[in-house]
Amino acid sequence: MTYERKIDIMVAAFCAAQGDQGEAWEAGIRKGLIDGFLRIRRLEMAEGAAEARCCFFPVERIQEGFGIWNSGGYDSRHGIGRSVAAAGMDGEKLRQIRYVAERNGRHSLAVVYPGCYIAVSVSRDMHDPASIAVYRVEGFQETEPGVYQARAARVYQMEPYYSSLSEAQEKRLERLIRVSVWIATTPDLYKLRDKV
Repeated sequence: MTYERKIDIMVAAFCAAQGDQGEAWEAGIRKGLIDGFLRIRRLEMAEGAAEARCCFFPVERIQEGFGIWNSGGYDSRHGIGRSVAAAGMDGEKLRQIRYVAERNGRHSLAVVYPGCYIAVSVSRDMHDPASIAVYRVEGFQETEPGVYQARAARVYQMEPYYSSLSEAQEKRLERLIRVSVWIATTPDLYKLRDKV
């Protein structure tokens, strides 16, 4: 159903409820409804754009709050590498509370909080990462009992280039980006302790 048809139905309903108030009154209602639909559409578009820049990361509930696994490695058998690495608000290392040695899997559990950053790299070649994106954690939510995720907004992307960060903020995140690329391009990564 078109917006024009919806407006006709709503105007007819208003007129029926209020009685015939004349053409000027009907034109005013029509103008108000059109304006309302336009405002709703602009808000929907803004929400859609904001949602497109968001990503959700699985996190674990821990005593300190929430933790995310720094993980990844390059799988030479399948020709793809991936990494997830977290850093603090100024790009500093986060406190690591647990270590696991998994080949191309989980490596260290870092305490995360709103405002810290998560870098994601995907590589199809050991020598050149295909894509790098950085997200800022906005908050946490429980999706089902005992299952949590971090909601994060994309603030930086290498290709196509996108950044909502200042030059100084980008500079502070260089180490995080380098580490993320290193993880995604390191074949059969088994242990990651001091890099992140």
